[in-house]
Amino acid sequence: MKVYDIYSKRQKILMGKVPDVYQYENIPIPLRVQIVHIMSDALGEQENQETLDMYKLIHDILCREYGKLSLVPKISLDLINHIDDVKDFILQNEDINQVIDVVELSFRLIDRFYREVNVINSTEPEITPDEAIEELNIRFREHGVGYQYESGEIIRVDSQIIHADVVKPVLQLLSDKLSRV
Repeated sequence: MKVYDIYSKRQKILMGKVPDVYQYENIPIPLRVQIVHIMSDALGEQENQETLDMYKLIHDILCREYGKLSLVPKISLDLINHIDDVKDFILQNEDINQVIDVVELSFRLIDRFYREVNVINSTEPEITPDEAIEELNIRFREHGVGYQYESGEIIRVDSQIIHADVVKPVLQLLSDKLSRV
């Protein structure tokens, strides 16, 4: 995991400038950039065919669901670069729900595909699925954005206490029951 305790973060904490209430209406640009970095670290190098295939899968699923040919407007559909399209979509899209869609889908693939199928990239990803998920959740908290990746989906975290004491145990029970079926 690549979260560092840098001076400016410590100063924000000391000055009380860290969010103590979660918000759901905005995903700040710095958080979006951090998400792109996490995805790049978890999915591997761009030159790797498996990485290109993953981004194409993310791109194609979202395009199909949204009824689009490309996530971002293109002059020619022959010029689609799936990696850039997915990253630009995260960075530029104003629809928060669609940004959360791409984050959830990407991290579901990172979590399940890279873990369960044991994909071995010809160039290893820089972080494991667990490290990627942990960093994503830390970044959401750092920015006061009330979402968290948990059990294969992005959930709203309206209250950490309620989430820890009620939601997490229920998700675990459901997950256990589904795995037995």
